Amino acid sequence: MSGALSVLNAVADWRNDLQPASFRGVPFEVNALEGDGGRRVVVFEFPGRDQPFTEDLGRAAQRHRVQAFVIGAEYIGGGDTLRNGISLSLDNSWMDQRNSLLAALQDDDTPGLLVHPTMGRIMVRVGGVRWSETKERGGLCAFEIEFIEDGPRPSPLLGEDTASALLRGIVRFARLAQRAYRFVSLVLSDPLYVLGLQGGLLGLAATALRALPSLSIGLAQLSIDAVSATPEDDDGTVTAVATAFDAIATNVIALRTQAVDDPDPIAGITMPGPADPDPTGGLLPLARWGADLPPITGTTAQAMAQATQQAATVALVRAHALAAIARIHGTVDWPYAQAATQARTALLELFDVQAQAAADSGQDDLYRALGALESLAMADMTARAQALPRLERYAIAATLPSDVLAWRFYQDPNRIAELEALNNVQHPLFMPAAGLRLSTA
Repeated sequence: MSGALSVLNAVADWRNDLQPASFRGVPFEVNALEGDGGRRVVVFEFPGRDQPFTEDLGRAAQRHRVQAFVIGAEYIGGGDTLRNGISLSLDNSWMDQRNSLLAALQDDDTPGLLVHPTMGRIMVRVGGVRWSETKERGGLCAFEIEFIEDGPRPSPLLGEDTASALLRGIVRFARLAQRAYRFVSLVLSDPLYVLGLQGGLLGLAATALRALPSLSIGLAQLSIDAVSATPEDDDGTVTAVATAFDAIATNVIALRTQAVDDPDPIAGITMPGPADPDPTGGLLPLARWGADLPPITGTTAQAMAQATQQAATVALVRAHALAAIARIHGTVDWPYAQAATQARTALLELFDVQAQAAADSGQDDLYRALGALESLAMADMTARAQALPRLERYAIAATLPSDVLAWRFYQDPNRIAELEALNNVQHPLFMPAAGLRLSTA
C-alpha cells in the first residue's frame, strides 16, 4: 500500500514543478501543450535505385503550440484560487489580461522570452495566434498560440576572420603610404628651401597631436616630440609619424579595454550607454589634417616644389591617422546597431576624402591601397554589427523603477544598469515614461 501511495504522490507532485507561464512578462494559464522539432532531412531518390540517399541539414526549429487562457474573478465567483496547483491572479478583469497578452503577442516584431511551464525559459518569436470568447464562458478568453524557437542572428561573413584581415590590411596600407611619400618627397634632392617648409609642417602636425586629450596621448608624448624634431631625411620623417600614431592608437585601445573591464568615467566611456561620438580619442579630425593650411601658389620651381612637399606631408599624416582610426574601430564593441552604422558612415567618408586626394595627385598605388583597406574595414564592422540590438524608443503610462522596466522589457534584472545608462536617470526609482531601450534581437 505504501508503494502505491508513493507512486500516487509522485504523480501528484509533478504539478508543483510547473513554472508559471508568461510571455514578455505577461502571465497566462495553460490547458495543453504541444510541440514539434526533429531534424531537417532531404531525401534523394534515383531512377533504378531501390535505396534512397538522405542528407541532414541540421536541427529543425522547435515550435511550441500552447492552449492558453486568461480568466477573471467573474468566471469562478471572485477571489484568487488554485487550478491544477497553480495560483491564478485575478486582480485585473479578464479583458485587461486578454489585452495585455494580445499586446505582448502582436505589438512587437522582435523575439521575446517565453516561460514554458515544463521546458523553462526559451527565446521565441510568435507565429499564429487565435483567441475565442463565448457567452457560456463569460470571464474567460482562450488562446491558441504558436511560439517558434529563435536563436542569434547569423552573420553572412560567418567564419571569416575579418579582424585579422583588417590588421594585415592596415600594415600594407601604411607601407604603401610611406612609399608614396618617399617617391614624392623632395627633401633630399633640394633641402635648402624644402627642408624649412618640411620642418614647419611637421611642427604643425605635432601641435595637432599634442592637442589630443591627455589620456589619448599617454605614453606617446615622446613619439610626438620626435615628429616635431624635424627629421632631416625621409626615413626619419616616416618613422616618426608612423610611431606617433601607432603609440596613440595603442593607448586609446588600452583605455577602452580598461573602461569595459573596470568601468571608470575618467579612463573612458562605459558600455552600454549613449554611443560615444568619437571612440578614437580625438583622432578623427587628424584624418583631415592640413585642410586649413594656406595653399602654396606660384609657377616657379621653388613654389612648385614646396607645394609638392606640402601635399606629400599632409597625405602622410592623414594616411597614418586613418590607419590608426581603422585599427581602433576594429576593437570597439558598439552598444547598438545605429552606433555601428554611424561610425561606419563616418569612416567611409574619411576613406572617400583621402581616395579623392590620391586620385587627384595621380598616386594610383595609394588610391588602390585605400580602396582595399576600406573594403576590409567595412567588412569587419559589418560582421561585428550583425547581431547587435537596435536602439528603440519606449513609452509607458507612468514613471516606473528601472528594475521593473528591466523585467518588463527583457525579463533580466542584470540589464537594469543598461537602462539607467541609456536614459541618464538621476534615480533608479524614476525612469522616464518615454525613453530609450535596446531591442531584444
